[in-house]
Amino acid sequence: NRMPLHAYGDTRDLGKMTEFLVGDGAAYITGQDFAVDGGALAFGY
Repeated sequence: NRMPLHAYGDTRDLGKMTEFLVGDGAAYITGQDFAVDGGALAFGY
């Protein structure tokens, strides 16, 4: 597996990001793109 985290994500990983974004901790975040890809984008996969 060439993924930087050596595993593919699943729906739980997307759910965790969604939970964060709708929570109070993300109240000041606007207009951002978040890659939930295990580091694949950073390594050019």
